[in-house]
Amino acid sequence: MIMPRRDDARDLLFNSDRDFLVKSNSDELVMREQLEPKVVVLHFEYLTPDYNTTWLSTAHLTDIYNELLSDVDRPFEVVFIAVGDGKEDEFRDMFCSMPWTAVPFSDSVARKQLAKKFIASESRGFDAPASIVISNTGVIMQHNAISLFQAYGAAGYPFSKQKIEHLISQDDRARYYPSLTALLASPQRDYLINNKGHKVNISELEDKTVILYLYESGCTKALTARLKDAYKVLVEEEKMKLEVVLVYIYDSWNTLGRTNEKSFMQEFGTMPWLALPFRDSNCKKLQRVYLYPSELGGPQPDPSLVVIGPYGQYFEPFGASDVLMKFGSRGYPFTRKRGLHLQVEAIKKVNLSMLWDPEPVFIRGCGSEVPCSDIVSKGVIVFCDAVQNELYIRFKIKLQEVYQKKRGQSDEFEVIHIGSKKGQEVPWLRLHPDYPYKDSTVRKILHDIFHYGYGILVFDHDGKVVRATSNPHMEREDEFPFHYGRFETEIGFDLIERFHWDFWD
Repeated sequence: MIMPRRDDARDLLFNSDRDFLVKSNSDELVMREQLEPKVVVLHFEYLTPDYNTTWLSTAHLTDIYNELLSDVDRPFEVVFIAVGDGKEDEFRDMFCSMPWTAVPFSDSVARKQLAKKFIASESRGFDAPASIVISNTGVIMQHNAISLFQAYGAAGYPFSKQKIEHLISQDDRARYYPSLTALLASPQRDYLINNKGHKVNISELEDKTVILYLYESGCTKALTARLKDAYKVLVEEEKMKLEVVLVYIYDSWNTLGRTNEKSFMQEFGTMPWLALPFRDSNCKKLQRVYLYPSELGGPQPDPSLVVIGPYGQYFEPFGASDVLMKFGSRGYPFTRKRGLHLQVEAIKKVNLSMLWDPEPVFIRGCGSEVPCSDIVSKGVIVFCDAVQNELYIRFKIKLQEVYQKKRGQSDEFEVIHIGSKKGQEVPWLRLHPDYPYKDSTVRKILHDIFHYGYGILVFDHDGKVVRATSNPHMEREDEFPFHYGRFETEIGFDLIERFHWDFWD
């Protein structure tokens, strides 16, 4: 008999009255010495659980357990420890779906002691579900590895700090120096598949622009349709050297429990591109590398499409889906740089004469009517502040101050305030209350340029746009009423804000 070491954390699973663990799928007892060569996970779950949290954490651990079960080079065991004073029927209902071992329900003293030792403190109480990882020498390596199981799967074995740091380093290199082989291949596989099951060697894609499509069933219908349309135009009609690779997400909050190989083949069968095989380990790696889905909180960029240029000449980690959805196939190769170019191009086509259909009558302040003909050949600022935040309040105060000062010197420019209501004390123009503003061309144009439909457009004397921004400011009075030299920069900032592009890039 192998004598346990005194500092072995696995010893805490046993006591003088019990030297075994139980299994749910047989009458087999697992003895202390059988754990000796293994990495062991103590998996704590409440007997009256939050089923969504329990289900997800158990599902990821089950995948790992099943993959490692027959791997003699990576010995592994999980021990279920039920937390709480529930009934034995509740224990059996939970344990029957687990392929691993457990501390018997009847040993409530041991279960309480283990919970108090590993997952409780005076400050935060019990924290379950939780998974404690113990090395094959009995040393605690992770105090709660549930997030590691979800992110790394069996590739994270033995889940030591050193192994996770190594994988993080590999992910960082793949993120900043993308290689199709490093991202898509594995020691067991150097190919992708098409929807007929035929293999395509990854090396055949090296001279192409490759789009990785991180796909969740049922969550990205509009994006899939848009991508199919672009694929048809660019690949099938224009014969561009472009390929899409489906990365089928099978274990997210949205997909776990309702995706399987059959659903994969049914959905993949409607797509004209290539894919990683179902449940391929690189699916998890690509989610980690490109932070899909982002879990940092707050609005984040959409990483559903990742673009890698021929021979890795360029890559787009998170702007491609936004560019595709906004511009369709014209956005190829779907980089943020291309998106900015198209947005600038579209805004430059806007002319002051396009805003009014039919030509409206304006009201100056609260009084006189001004026909549209009176602003022809003048510089014009079209200002829409549908929101009342601090930025717009400050800008409006400054604009009013400078406007009154400059108007005394020249009448070669005008301000038209969209959204200004009757009775507001403003010195400039607003649309006549009888003008059909809700159906007007100006509203459509503003919403096309600005995400929320508010911002400023500045037109020169020829009616051409010289400034467009949803973050108006006036740094110097001599910049008024025009703002030359930062046209593309401000449009770029607007796109960054709209799509949350300023991330780890």
